[in-house]
Amino acid sequence: MPVDLGKWSWAANMALDWGAPALATAFGIPGPVSSFAIGALKRALGLAPNATEADVKAAAEADPVAAKAAFEEAQSEVTAKYAYLTKLAEIRGANAADVNATMRAELGQVKWWHWRHLSGYIMPAFGLEFLALAPLVVLGKISATDMVAIIGALTPVAAIYAALQGVILNDTSALKTTAVTGKATPGIISTAITAVKAKR
Repeated sequence: MPVDLGKWSWAANMALDWGAPALATAFGIPGPVSSFAIGALKRALGLAPNATEADVKAAAEADPVAAKAAFEEAQSEVTAKYAYLTKLAEIRGANAADVNATMRAELGQVKWWHWRHLSGYIMPAFGLEFLALAPLVVLGKISATDMVAIIGALTPVAAIYAALQGVILNDTSALKTTAVTGKATPGIISTAITAVKAKR
């Protein structure tokens, strides 16, 4: 059965809300795993195998109490067939908790000029540049060719900026890796030098 994971995302969210994380994880795995999860949910809701996604959603929303029990039953069936999903759901939950903890810890601590923010400024800057130049073209102050030339002249600046952000990102990742492993991670320059020496 072909599975549209976009349509079934509501079921994954509902499964999480009702304490069925393994079932929610199953909905996010394309192929036989998600197909089995959908089939298990249909059976638990008392629906026919050929019931549509809309039928399943309507049944789940019509009686939340019965639906919660059905989701729990489907979770049991899914984990019985795919036991690894329980561990996978645990890892997924732990990762989400770690990310959320990091975000809370950094809330208000990351300055506006931090590379994470600066990386997002470049696209709005190009957009503002276009919005500033387009009216000049319409008013006949500059030609479309001039506008393209101006944007082209600023493109190398953006490229240099992106390269610098890459270096900063690499250094930040290296610091994180060193903190975890206790071993220093080679930087971009040292890695390049090592690669050149190896070719000699």
